[in-house]
Amino acid sequence: MQKIKNHLKKTLSGVVADASHDAKSMQEVLVIKPEHIHQVATILKVELKFDVLIDVFAVDWFNKKDTRFEVNYLFYHTAENYRAQIKALIGDNAKPSIDSIADVYGSANWAERECYDMFGIRFNNHPNLKRLLLWKEFKGHPLRKDYPINQRQPIPVLDEIL
Repeated sequence: MQKIKNHLKKTLSGVVADASHDAKSMQEVLVIKPEHIHQVATILKVELKFDVLIDVFAVDWFNKKDTRFEVNYLFYHTAENYRAQIKALIGDNAKPSIDSIADVYGSANWAERECYDMFGIRFNNHPNLKRLLLWKEFKGHPLRKDYPINQRQPIPVLDEIL
C-alpha cells in the first residue's frame, strides 16, 4: 500500500524523495524534502484524515551519512488502523532546522521541544521553543553523537528548578 505516496505525488509533485512499506511495523515510510514538512503534515491531517501524531523524534547520523540529522514523524489513522512514518533529512549540519508542525498537530509541541533540547534541532515558527528536559544553563545537546561523554555541567540550585 502506498496511498500516501500516490496522493502526495498528485498534490505536491517532487516532495517524496523515497518511499517504501515496512512489513514489520505495517506502515508506509516516506522520505520527504524537509522544506515541505508543514504542507505534508497538513495534507495528512486534512485530506487523508490522519488524526493522531504519535511521535516526533530525531536521529543523529554523525560520521555515517552525509546528511547528519533526520527528523521522523509517526502518524496514525484511527479509522483505518493505518500508520505512516515521514522522514525529513536536514541538510544543514551546523545549524539544523525544520518547520514546526505544532499548529497542525498539537502533540508535536513537546516532542519538537525534546528534539531541540536533546539534539539542537530548531523548529521554525514553534510557539515556545525552549528546553524541556534540561535546565537553561545546560551547555550543548546530549544526544548528539559528538557530545563529550565526560563533559561536566553546572548543577542548578533546587530553588531554580521549582
